[in-house]
Amino acid sequence: MKRAPLLKIATLCTVMISHATWAGSFGIYDPRSQSMGGAAVAVGSVDMAAGHNPALLGLYNEDEDTTLNGRYYLPYALGSLSEVAIDAIDLIDEELDVMFDEALSRYNATPNPANAALVSTAATDLEQGLEGIANRDIAFSAFVAAISISEPSKKGGGAFYLGSRIEGGGASYVPDDDLALFKEYIKALDNVAAGGDWRDVNCDVFNLEPDSSGDIICRNYDSLPPSLRDPFDAIESSARIRGLVINEAAVSAAWGFDMDRMRVAIGVTPKVMQVRVFDEVRNVSDKTVNTSLTFKPHLMFNADIGIAIDFDMGVRLAYVGKDLFTRNFSSGEGNEPIKLNAKHRMGIGYIQPNWQIGLDYDMQVATPYDKEKTGQLLSLGGEYMLFKHLALRAGYRYDTDNNLPAVSSIGIGTHWLRTYLNISYQTSQQERGAGLQLGFAF
Repeated sequence: MKRAPLLKIATLCTVMISHATWAGSFGIYDPRSQSMGGAAVAVGSVDMAAGHNPALLGLYNEDEDTTLNGRYYLPYALGSLSEVAIDAIDLIDEELDVMFDEALSRYNATPNPANAALVSTAATDLEQGLEGIANRDIAFSAFVAAISISEPSKKGGGAFYLGSRIEGGGASYVPDDDLALFKEYIKALDNVAAGGDWRDVNCDVFNLEPDSSGDIICRNYDSLPPSLRDPFDAIESSARIRGLVINEAAVSAAWGFDMDRMRVAIGVTPKVMQVRVFDEVRNVSDKTVNTSLTFKPHLMFNADIGIAIDFDMGVRLAYVGKDLFTRNFSSGEGNEPIKLNAKHRMGIGYIQPNWQIGLDYDMQVATPYDKEKTGQLLSLGGEYMLFKHLALRAGYRYDTDNNLPAVSSIGIGTHWLRTYLNISYQTSQQERGAGLQLGFAF
């Protein structure tokens, strides 16, 4: 007997996560910015300015040969998962589908009240778990850096990273009839477990032959309970995930210019990108899982630009344009193209020696890849240096279109001698995320 097909949908929801940015989003490139709600255009760490805003490299006023402002980070990762994906992982870990299959087989071998109770319990657990992932958006985001190096200098600087990111999204489709079917199993088996006649409830869950008129009439059968049907036969659920896996090598450069009571910096990040498009659909029907999957590589050039202005009073204004060269990618004949679109963000920050606060705002709504909800994000974050070697961080991200729940985040940063460590955690009603980064000053 096959595993419960709805759980195969749950498995699909989690497959792409191991690659692990939310569809069409600006992206988060280090734990510090994640812990500050994603605010990074004006107050992002210069260590990962190549990802957030290359202009930040041009705001220093110290020679690189006399400071330890350079950073080298070991391979690191950060990301977030939607709650539907987490729920699906929990279902798999608990093996509720296996338990249902085993109970169903046991009942069909020996159809008695005790075995009926076991199937009812297993069906109840599975049905409740599936309700938690039914018809919900699938969202996941992450950035994985293989290498990251930055070196700001007097009125300029440079940086390099080699990393991977994903932009994608989708949704699970579980019709009410699929969930209702499990409820019918529970109702029928509860009746049998209580000593009732199996013919007193819904006959559709049993293997019965229709009469000459095509109808199934339970009373036409004797009192011996027939075997239960495999629910896989009637399931119509499906799931779809679409998006881009982007491997990129990026080199950033920035230049700073002193003006009356302010410093202006401009930066650019040209990058070579290998873009792979995935478009996977799973339809469950007729005892099979029909899968349509494409995964085609494309090679392209792209670029980010950034501007930052520091005023004497501690205020900083900034702008970033990412992935400026828009391109459509085909995932196969008959599929709608997937678009890698340009993204623009403004930021403002207030920076003092022991603390800083920043606010970022997306200048356009994020582009969905399938039917998942997206929004226009406002990110607020702050950092406070509690001790010389310990920074406390917190942030809040809000969708001004009210499509997405607010996200709260926290994190810490610490260093000892030349070793630096950053940790972050974020949570909302629909997602959780974390990041870890270890590096060295030079």
